[in-house]
Amino acid sequence: VITSSVEKQDGLSAAPRLFMISIGTSDYKGNEIDLQYSSKDAIDMAEAMKLGGARLFGADSVTIITLSSNTTDSSLLPSKPNIQKAFQLVAGKARAKDILFVYLSGHGINSGNDFHYLT
Repeated sequence: VITSSVEKQDGLSAAPRLFMISIGTSDYKGNEIDLQYSSKDAIDMAEAMKLGGARLFGADSVTIITLSSNTTDSSLLPSKPNIQKAFQLVAGKARAKDILFVYLSGHGINSGNDFHYLT
C-alpha cells in the first residue's frame, strides 16, 4: 500500500476516532415539563459509548462530551452556548474518517421543517 504525504498530513491514513456529544435535559424552567430520566439517560448512554468505544477504537481514540441538567457546573449544563461549544470542539478535532455520535434526550418541537431541541 502506498500512501502520499498529503494523506498522512490530513489524517486520512490514521484509524478513525469516536466523538460523542451526549445531551440530557430533565430540568426545564418551571416544573410543568420536567422529565425524570433524560439527564440520567444521556449520562448512561455516554458511559456505554465510552466502554464500547474503547474496545472498538481504543480508549485514547474516544472523546465524549456530556451535557446534563443533573450538574451544578454551569459549563456542563445543556444550554445553547454549551452545546455550540461542544460542536465547535469536535469540529476543531475531527477528521473526515472520524465518527460523530450525537445523543439528545429531552423535549423538542417542530417548527415548519425544523426541529428544535429545548434546553
